Amino acid sequence: MLKITFSFIYLFAIVTVFASPFPISYLLNDNIEELVSSPCNLPAGFRTIVIDPGHGGNDEGCKTNKILEKDISLQIALKLGHQLKTSYPELQIIYTRESDRYVSLQDRIATANHNNADLFISVHCNYVQEKYVSGSETYVLGEDRKSQHLVNQEESHYHQEEFISSIRFKKLENHAYIKSLDLASKIEDSFAGLRGMKSRGVRHGAFRVLQMTTMPSVLVEAGFLSNKRDLKRLQSLEGQAAIAQSIYVACQNYFEELTEIENEGTPSAVVRYHPTPAAPAPFIAQPSTIPSKKYEIQIAEFTSIPLISKNEKWNTLKEIKIVQKDDRYLYMYGDFNNLAQAVKKQEELNAQGFKGAFVVEKGEE
Repeated sequence: MLKITFSFIYLFAIVTVFASPFPISYLLNDNIEELVSSPCNLPAGFRTIVIDPGHGGNDEGCKTNKILEKDISLQIALKLGHQLKTSYPELQIIYTRESDRYVSLQDRIATANHNNADLFISVHCNYVQEKYVSGSETYVLGEDRKSQHLVNQEESHYHQEEFISSIRFKKLENHAYIKSLDLASKIEDSFAGLRGMKSRGVRHGAFRVLQMTTMPSVLVEAGFLSNKRDLKRLQSLEGQAAIAQSIYVACQNYFEELTEIENEGTPSAVVRYHPTPAAPAPFIAQPSTIPSKKYEIQIAEFTSIPLISKNEKWNTLKEIKIVQKDDRYLYMYGDFNNLAQAVKKQEELNAQGFKGAFVVEKGEE
């Protein structure tokens, strides 16, 4: 009788493992509880998510042997959309493509904007020559020279341009920058909970689909096809399902936080708007003596969702980078090789209404 009981328990365990939609090998780790969540209510007025499987058709994306980015991104995107729709039947899920076909960047952007999407998620895979590099990256809009090669790789059929003023300020007014950063952080936190997955963090990139979509937008690089371990996960149905599950859980947490903010009834408090440093930074008379240093200007600092509206002084800024630091969001401007140039621009910003703008060394914000 005891032998039969043990046999039954063993058989039950085997059936349970193989019946699970997400394999134990991909999900078990110290943070497994973070991947298990019950659906929460959608935020008020939240109706539509556009999911964008990268590439398609004659645009294969990156590849290794016969494994193509366009195929993997499609499978992950479809799995993500299916799970979101299953948990939230009232949610409208729109795909920029549901099959192996070419879709231009402009059409992807139009799909999101014309449908007044509340969220845009673009799914991709990465590739580099260094085979040891692995892990996920989630991008939000911003300028970063380190990511330019990836922008060129993902959007090689489009000539990069400065993003349009009206779009940029709409993203400021509806807090899309901050919401994008929030979702991206949650996605990378969720990826960090996958066994064997290395999160490379949230990054900035001037991707066209992030520039021209008016809603919160992220671009997910779900792993490197050039890395054996990542490749094994990306090409397997189980691995694709686990990746989709991670993004889904991040979306759940994102919905929950938006709902909590709405229930509070007021936006988060401003920490410093036009911030003034406690003590002015000592400026060097001859900055050319330290050519290795770079500078930028901090113009504002907020917690969570900031109060920004389109007006004349914001219209003078062509590039704004938002950096997340702990529970704050720093609004940074410019990239200067020379301290004197940075100080001159700071004075111009002061005259334009940014009274508390101050110069900091790059990377020290």
